[in-house]
Amino acid sequence: MSAKSSNNQGEEMLKNTFDQMSQGMDAFSGMAKNNFEAFVTAAGRTAKSAEEIMSEVMTYSRQNLENGVSVAKDMTNVRSVDQLVSLQTQFSKQCFEKYVQQATKLGDLMISAAKNISEPLNERMNNVSETIFNKKTA
Repeated sequence: MSAKSSNNQGEEMLKNTFDQMSQGMDAFSGMAKNNFEAFVTAAGRTAKSAEEIMSEVMTYSRQNLENGVSVAKDMTNVRSVDQLVSLQTQFSKQCFEKYVQQATKLGDLMISAAKNISEPLNERMNNVSETIFNKKTA
């Protein structure tokens, strides 16, 4: 083998190695960009979910306050201790039932939010894992 042939082979190997490295860097940059976009999407979904949950909490709090004021007004018109106890018992029961309903609703909202928020991140993790696995088997 001549020195010129050997030199050409060395250049070709160097060029191939550089091309492979360049392709790897392009793929890595693309993955990083897609990962960032997934993170931004998840952050936007987090903000929207938090807003929805806080709106629900504020609505419940406002309704609870209004109901409390209404019952307090009703208590000023009672004529006996029995009426007062009955009104208080009824109000307590309603408050507990509404609290359980609200806790269930908030739990459902949070589960839904968690699924919605994690979706783009899960997609990226699956894609990255698949890419790495395919590179190792290739």
